[in-house]
Amino acid sequence: MKKLAVILFVFVAFSMTYAQKSIDLSIKTTDGNLFKKDADIYTMPTIKIIGLSTDAEYNKLEKQIKGNDYVAKFQYLDNAEQDGARKALLCFKGNDEKTIVDFFKSISVNNIIINDKSFSVNNIDELKAYVKDIKVKNKERSANVKKRVSDANE
Repeated sequence: MKKLAVILFVFVAFSMTYAQKSIDLSIKTTDGNLFKKDADIYTMPTIKIIGLSTDAEYNKLEKQIKGNDYVAKFQYLDNAEQDGARKALLCFKGNDEKTIVDFFKSISVNNIIINDKSFSVNNIDELKAYVKDIKVKNKERSANVKKRVSDANE
């Protein structure tokens, strides 16, 4: 029984040491589009990875992301910022919601932050409603601008 307890303790300690830290992804969008399609590649706006602090952690994450068959491209854009966060470019081979959510979970993403509003990866419906609202507001702004321009031209 003691051996089992020791083995279990060592396994848990080893798992915690090599487990991926949980991260958050921050995205800024004014039009509500989370992907830009170019040919068969879906590119996200520049993401900011929050929650890692060392180059080793970022290298491990990069290796894990690039090892996923659904990822078309991943590249860090610059060195870590003062808070340890890094910006990156992330492209997918498709835009299947379930596959992308499963991918985010596989790399230990806890939250997706869009325009400073945080959403749990486990509650994608709330995120989709927020993005839809951004798209509606953007469409209304565009219509108002077009109306003002046409009124000014008359």
